Amino acid sequence: MAGMSKALKDLFHRRGHFDGYTLTGWLYQIDDGVETAWNFMSVSPSHETRNYWVSGEVFRGVTLHMFHPATGRNHIELHGILTDVSEAERSAIRTATKKWEQEYQDLLLADNI
Repeated sequence: MAGMSKALKDLFHRRGHFDGYTLTGWLYQIDDGVETAWNFMSVSPSHETRNYWVSGEVFRGVTLHMFHPATGRNHIELHGILTDVSEAERSAIRTATKKWEQEYQDLLLADNI
C-alpha cells in the first residue's frame, strides 16, 4: 500500500513483556469511527526490533512518518501482508492485544460512570 490517507485518532497505548517479547502498542481509531488497528513495536528475545500494523489477525509492515513534510501531520505507510512473523511473536502480540483492549474497555466504562 502506498500509505494510509485516512485520519487516525490515537486512543490508547501500552508497553509490556509477553512471552519473552517486549511490546509497545498504540491503538488507533480509523476516521470511519468504527475500525481500529494496532501499531506494535516488538523487540524479540534476541533483541531484533520490528514494527507491525495489526488489524484482526492480519500483520502488515508499517513505516511511521512523524510530521510528514507533504501533509504536515503524521503519516502511516502500510506495506504488504507479512507471512514471516513467527507463531511465538504472533501469540505474544495476540496476548497483549487481548489484555490491552480489555484495559481500554475498562477505562471507557470507568469514564462513563
